[in-house]
Parts: sequence; C-alpha cells; structure tokens
Amino acid sequence: MVWAGHADQKFIAYPVGRQPEKDGKSLVNWIAELRVRSKDDPDVAPPVADWGKIVSKDRFESQFQSCTFGFLSIPELIQETEVVAEFPMCDQTSVDRWSFGRLTLLGDAAHPLYPIGSDRASQAILDSVALSSALQLNQSTPDALTSYQNERLPPTARICFANRANGPDHVLKLAHERAPDGFENIDDIIGSLELGEVGKAYKLLAGFDMESVNQNTRATKGSRLKTSVNGMEVGSKK
Repeated sequence: MVWAGHADQKFIAYPVGRQPEKDGKSLVNWIAELRVRSKDDPDVAPPVADWGKIVSKDRFESQFQSCTFGFLSIPELIQETEVVAEFPMCDQTSVDRWSFGRLTLLGDAAHPLYPIGSDRASQAILDSVALSSALQLNQSTPDALTSYQNERLPPTARICFANRANGPDHVLKLAHERAPDGFENIDDIIGSLELGEVGKAYKLLAGFDMESVNQNTRATKGSRLKTSVNGMEVGSKK
C-alpha cells in the first residue's frame, strides 16, 4: 500500500485481490487527494456531496506528474484508469442525539467522518455490535437504542474531531514540514518512538489498540448475540 503526500496533496494506492501473485498485474484502487479551496477561504460550507460524479483526469493529473517511485509511476497509473470519480472530502459535526423512541442512526448516518484513518466501515461494525448487544440486554427497545447511543456517540464524536486534525495522517504532515524537499531515512526526521506514539494515540481513540481488540475478542468468544424486534430475529454471531 502506498500512502504518500500531506494534507494538501496526497496519493493512496493499493492492489485489489491477489492477481499480482499470478501474472504480476493487478486491479488497483487509488485516491488522488487535492485541496481545492484555500485554507483562508471564508466560505466554510462543505462541498456538495455528489458521490457519483465522473470527472476528467485533466482536473487533477497535472498535480501528480512528478510523483514517481521506483516501484510505482503514479502518472502511468492515472493514465491507465478508464473512469475517475470525484468524491467530496466532507463530514458533519457530531450531533448530541441519535436515538428517538424506536428509531436510531448507525454508521455514516450517525457519524459521517472524513475518510482519514480508513475506519468508517470499522466504526459502523462497532456500532452494529453495540446495537445488537443493547437490544439483547434491554427489554424496552427505546431504552436499548438510548443505551446504544450512549455507548457509541462519544467515541465517534472524538474520532470525527481527530480526523479533522489529520488523525493518523499527522505523520505525513510532520515529514512534509520537517523535510519538504524529501529525505533518505525517515529516522533522520521522525524517530521511531514519535511515529509509534502517533499511531498508538489514534488506535486507542478508535478502539483498535491491541488490548481493546483482545479484550473484545475474549468477551464475545463463542457467544451469539440474538434478540427479537417486532417478531424478527436479529443478531451477530461471534
């Protein structure tokens, strides 16, 4: 996986599937991220969230012409891509309530995050586990939904604000600020301890640190969370 650049210009690429093991070629998913609005722009309204907008490569490819690594040519990768979609980098400020009687929110409907940290789907999965558990432990559906909200709203709100500050991508910002013309050895500009602390802080925030993952695994090992809502069985098998 390639994760290069900084907050104003970034490129992420990774293979989809295991085809390279067979013939050296692979379907690749990539993201070219560019800041298109000045940091000083008084207009703070988020861009229109059109998730299916197809755009010409002319809109961005010139900004990446010099981005070539020994193992990957980003200009070539862009050129070989037939269709390019444009997605807005936007989120929503965390609200103070998800649950209303027998109605609640989950995933992006509850906490649309900046796609930094690659954990939007992961947080939705954690939402579903918490919701299933709350439905199992509470006789009243409204009480269960409130319990689920109280468990998941605070941590996802913290992640929302952390992602606005670059989240784990903070290491890219550090490298760009300390060595804007490049470097030979990452240890010369960012020590391994500092790198580790940035990653550790975000993992703790998002619930991905080893201790939390192992604790959740032990707590749910061999169990099946199951309940009935309006006569329909719902649950998650662990």
